[in-house]
Amino acid sequence: MNCNNNESLESNKDKILNAQELQTKFTEAQMQMEELQNKIELIENEKKTEKLELERNKKTFSLFEKINAIIIIPAVYSYFSGWLYLYYYYYYFGIDLDSLEISFYSFFVYSWAILKGIYMYKNNIIDSIAIIISIILLVISFIFLVILRKYSIYSKGISLIFVGFIAFVVCGILAENIAFIKAEDVRNGHADIAIFNLKKDILNPYPENFIKMNEKGYLILIAQTKNSYYVLWQVAGEEGAMPLMFVYEIKKSDVISFMIRPNPGIKHF
Repeated sequence: MNCNNNESLESNKDKILNAQELQTKFTEAQMQMEELQNKIELIENEKKTEKLELERNKKTFSLFEKINAIIIIPAVYSYFSGWLYLYYYYYYFGIDLDSLEISFYSFFVYSWAILKGIYMYKNNIIDSIAIIISIILLVISFIFLVILRKYSIYSKGISLIFVGFIAFVVCGILAENIAFIKAEDVRNGHADIAIFNLKKDILNPYPENFIKMNEKGYLILIAQTKNSYYVLWQVAGEEGAMPLMFVYEIKKSDVISFMIRPNPGIKHF
């Protein structure tokens, strides 16, 4: 009997030990599951964070793209318009733009002359059929762009290229017309007068008529560079016609000093 009881006790002890062992393993398994669950949650949170950061970066990049478009597109047109304006203005006087050593940023500044000229010379501009047609085309192209904005990206791209091209044409025509109007305005006396004190020992003396015009204060200053001045003087032409135009380049090495004063009126010899 005692033997059976001992065996029963031993059996119960084994069962208890097995149960405790199973409980320990179960607890360890639970801990491992919790640890695994925490890792999964951590990975998911990292993925969510990465996704949010990616979306934020996309929005930021998209914003920068829009800002770049807002800045770059007007800058391109400003440079193009300013360059054309100066090119045609000095072309009118027979001066090569490259010889004037104009800085890169100056072309952006001179684009303002076109906007100012549109207001100042609006009556002259309205007389230009080419400008009127160009503006009409620009308006039509914008309407075309609005109509196609609901369609495919391909259609939008074509319309944008068309609008950009027409805008370049309009800028070019405006720049050319305003430059020529400004040049004629200068010839009509709306520019500063330059009076030069020339050296006596000049290797290549200037013409006698030029010396007389300089003494009388009839030379109109057109431009100056590091090495030269460009001046204009005019000889009266036929009645109702613009006076004959002469443009001279004066080397700064030939000049002792010079004075600039406002033009009191139209001067031609």
